[in-house]
Amino acid sequence: MTDQPVAVLNISFWRQDPSRAISSGLERAVAPLRSLLLERAVRDGADLVKAFLEAERKATADDAVVAVDAGGNVVAANHRARTLEDRLPAIPALEPGERWRAASPRLREIAAEAGLRATKEPSWIGTGRLDLLSIETTFEFRPVTSDNGFIGVLLVSTDSPQGEPVHVPAEVMEGARNRIVGICENRLIILTPNEIRYAEADRHAVWLVTDRGRVRAASRGIDNVERELAPFGFLRVHRGYLVNVQRIREVDQGFCKGTLTVSTQHHGREVIPVARRHVPRLRTVLSI
Repeated sequence: MTDQPVAVLNISFWRQDPSRAISSGLERAVAPLRSLLLERAVRDGADLVKAFLEAERKATADDAVVAVDAGGNVVAANHRARTLEDRLPAIPALEPGERWRAASPRLREIAAEAGLRATKEPSWIGTGRLDLLSIETTFEFRPVTSDNGFIGVLLVSTDSPQGEPVHVPAEVMEGARNRIVGICENRLIILTPNEIRYAEADRHAVWLVTDRGRVRAASRGIDNVERELAPFGFLRVHRGYLVNVQRIREVDQGFCKGTLTVSTQHHGREVIPVARRHVPRLRTVLSI
């Protein structure tokens, strides 16, 4: 959830190459721990939603209230916040893979700062201006803790903030935002959007298909990956697929009436399904 490692395991080999079987074996070995961490993340999400509902109950109709987990991902947002930013979740997202992740790192930085301060001062409240919504807004940052410690922060808009001013860093460089992070055999792979032909969901994991092969996206959930890739010309064509429109080379009839398939390959047969409800948008974008 926070993208921070919980442990490090070092395996050394003497005069031989590591076997690929080691990787799959380790995956199986850590699967129970990963399952426990997921269960804890869901429980923490439920506790965070309880705090959010209490803050929402006390807020006025003009107050935006947003619940952010320890990793800076949005778990819940009230009606006022969703009116200003329609990409925020309409219902609380208990599953980590369903939470909304902003392209900017600001929420992650605020969550990290709130977690650090809450550990030292349980009653600490911070304030700062954010462009999370369609207009720059002043928020109070209220840490939320449970038996597991710090689990998130509530962002409550206000015209008269009560708390310690928190410096919110400026946006990262434009060039850095034009990069997509993938994971391949525990290595981080930095991709330019144009290298990616399409993205395919496998439950919460998302695979980025490039000319060099498949790379797992660092972000989980096809909706989160869509938000990252949409500014670069990627179009949702199916509940499990995003396609780089500039890389489309072929369009064909689908297997069901009213559907299509597309291919991003110059040679060979590639079948990317286009659901019926996405066909009009694709036709408009491709001018066909």
